[in-house]
Amino acid sequence: MYFILKIWCKTLTEDETFLTLYGDYGTIKFKQYQNKIHAYKYLTGSTLTAHFASNALASIASTDVLFIWVKQISDAIDIQIEIIP
Repeated sequence: MYFILKIWCKTLTEDETFLTLYGDYGTIKFKQYQNKIHAYKYLTGSTLTAHFASNALASIASTDVLFIWVKQISDAIDIQIEIIP
């Protein structure tokens, strides 16, 4: 499976899911935690199968506008984030 996802967002709450992708074999949940974006892959039946994290920013304020770039190729997910001025 291959996809690229571009997200612009702000006012994310620390350690709360802000996006869930649903597929035939499970879900991918995204959270902002410790100045990174984390992706958690679950198989159908809620079994955590993988965890991926983005690059770290010095800090993320609730008013910051974030650009999140997610790329999945096969089973690996690459996540990059930056603050939009």
